[in-house]
Amino acid sequence: MYNENQINVIKNDKVDSIRSSIEGLKDKLFINDLKKDLQEFIDTNVELDKSNNHLKIPTIKDAPSWFPKANLSKTQTDLIATSVDGEEFIFFDYFTNHRLPSIQTENGLNFHGGLVDRLAGLFAKGQYVQASLDGELSIGEVSSLTGVAKAKRVDGNEFNLSNGDPVFQGDTITVSNSGAIGLTFLDKTTLSLSEGGKMLLDELVYNPETGDGNMTIDMVEGAFSFISGEIAKTGEDAMTIKTPVATIGIRGTTVAGKAAVEGNENSFTLLQDADGGVGQISISNAGGTQILEQVGATTSVASFNAPPPPPIILSAAQIQANYGTALNVLPPTPTVAPTPQEVPPQQDQQQEESQEEDSEEESDEEGKKLREVMKKKVL
Repeated sequence: MYNENQINVIKNDKVDSIRSSIEGLKDKLFINDLKKDLQEFIDTNVELDKSNNHLKIPTIKDAPSWFPKANLSKTQTDLIATSVDGEEFIFFDYFTNHRLPSIQTENGLNFHGGLVDRLAGLFAKGQYVQASLDGELSIGEVSSLTGVAKAKRVDGNEFNLSNGDPVFQGDTITVSNSGAIGLTFLDKTTLSLSEGGKMLLDELVYNPETGDGNMTIDMVEGAFSFISGEIAKTGEDAMTIKTPVATIGIRGTTVAGKAAVEGNENSFTLLQDADGGVGQISISNAGGTQILEQVGATTSVASFNAPPPPPIILSAAQIQANYGTALNVLPPTPTVAPTPQEVPPQQDQQQEESQEEDSEEESDEEGKKLREVMKKKVL
């Protein structure tokens, strides 16, 4: 028989055990509910990395083949691609992803999320203008130009370029079908673009005192050529050129290439430097990596998933035939690097006028809506 004190101890032990079980059950229920709550925020295309317990960046596949030529725009959540024929393709909830997924076309061209975001522009023209441009310094300048070339700034404003004009980080540069442009950057890298080309000056950070820096350019389409400067000398990953089918890793050299977006092969050719030397580049994509280290060495790739094939050697005449326009406007390596500049006053004025026009249009539209409402009330 148990006495009263022993019974109380047993009761207390059972109460503690029951409480512990209840707390454990509450924890399990909370975790399960939390998982359910979080599930609706996770894109079904996103895979959970079990080993590292973080979300992988997904790739949206089978986008229409015309996507590279599309006009891209955005709503608060969606990406809208409109073809030249007016066909529309909507990537629902694209901008709700924490890290924007790459978009891959049905013919194997790949566009990373950062590039897609920049090409889609702003949700509203002129948005964050002051935050984007105040105190901004140029990363290079126009050194040669034929035909028409334009720069679209991160604020959405677009300008025709002239010789000597500064270019800025985040600029999207386009040239007409008969046009070509040559740029010189702060680290003495020079680059040209032709044949209706488009490129994004994604990043250039450079410390002239130490020589350290990073440079990334997205070459969307067109023929291009470049002579690497100081940044490329610090390491293979310091300067990269990205195309829809591969990324070029550069170490002190001269290169020509073509970024084709309509099912044609993209080509990459290693050239001889002005001093007679020969550098090295790596061509990498989801299929593998190919190293080019001989003058005229050329590899051609049609898909981001196809491994770059072993190189063939092009003659000087073949190189000129393939890349002649881009090579003709490629600036030589300068003795003195360009000086960083602020946004030119003329462009500031154009920007303000554009904002005023947009504001007036919005006011007129609001006025029309208000008049319509008043008419309905009167009726």
